[in-house]
Amino acid sequence: MNAQELLTCFTAAQNPDTVSVAAVFRTLREDSESQVDLAVEFDTTRKTINQLISEFTELGFITSTEDGYRLTGAGAIALQQYINAADTIGEERLQFLVTSQNRVTILRSLHEHSARKGELASRQNLPSRSTVGRAIDTAETYRLITRTTCGDYTVTSHGEAVLETYDDLLHAFEQILDKTPCLQNLGVECAELPVSALDGEEMVTGNPKNPFTQRNKLVTFLDSLDETEVDHIRTFSSYFDLEISKAFNPLMRSETRMDVISPATALDEMPTVAEGAEHVKQGLGAENVHWQLYPGELPVGLLIVDEDWVVAGPKSVSDATEISGTVYCSDPEIVEWAIDLHEAYMSGSKKPLEHLADSFRSASSTLLEKVMPIQTP
Repeated sequence: MNAQELLTCFTAAQNPDTVSVAAVFRTLREDSESQVDLAVEFDTTRKTINQLISEFTELGFITSTEDGYRLTGAGAIALQQYINAADTIGEERLQFLVTSQNRVTILRSLHEHSARKGELASRQNLPSRSTVGRAIDTAETYRLITRTTCGDYTVTSHGEAVLETYDDLLHAFEQILDKTPCLQNLGVECAELPVSALDGEEMVTGNPKNPFTQRNKLVTFLDSLDETEVDHIRTFSSYFDLEISKAFNPLMRSETRMDVISPATALDEMPTVAEGAEHVKQGLGAENVHWQLYPGELPVGLLIVDEDWVVAGPKSVSDATEISGTVYCSDPEIVEWAIDLHEAYMSGSKKPLEHLADSFRSASSTLLEKVMPIQTP
């Protein structure tokens, strides 16, 4: 599937044998659901839902869980890009352009040179006069084009904005499809990722035959950093890897500030092997390392170097699909997004001792309720 075909899926007119892709995506963004439940919710056949689920699962936009099907990061980003475009120019205008490429061609042609209907129909790669006429009449009702005093048609400023939004959405879909090995392993919380800014950025992929490709690239990247030049490191760290930990050592031993966020479950997965345990001990004892625990899951494996670099990949090894990817980005828009995401999760995190104290209080309260149940009159 290419970007144009993906866009067509999102804007396809509905009939008894189809269901809105955007509507299904909205449902699966919120929670996991079975095919049976989806068929009932959208008043359609199991076969129709199965076809949609199969197509987008193969694409990496939907994944299967113990509780049913849910949206992946790639699916959530695609949905958000579509919603943004539809909110900006209106779903009807978006559907008008996507339904026929002739309409896009006509608008582009009029954007370059104003013309009459007959002139447009005579231009190369444009359809018949009747098709051109119908397209122009509809485009005029949508205020995409207007007729000048001399009788020529030209694109309005609104039409230019609609074309720009259409092109931006198409470009975003191209990047989502290109970077799916990475994006499919992100959480739906990453839906606002400015995916178009990934154009030209490096992606390193891994698979079961080459399981250490992404890790080795990250270690090489960390080794390339001059710890005397790096002021601030921010990370999401959902698992422990000894080789990556070793690569962080020079930064940990320098004056570089390191803000590390891990899921609270990391406390149960501390390394017990001597060398790994020693690395954790050194990190906890370093004054420049600030470790926080988040009560839930983190949506992505993340490394931010000052305001210069972002490395984003699977949040954990076990969550990665067979083919996964890690992107290395220096685009300012991606960096800003990553810093905002890190700060949002930092605000909901606590220091390990605070987390343990809260957990102890909660466990004690639960125990007391069991031993001394509240008595009602």
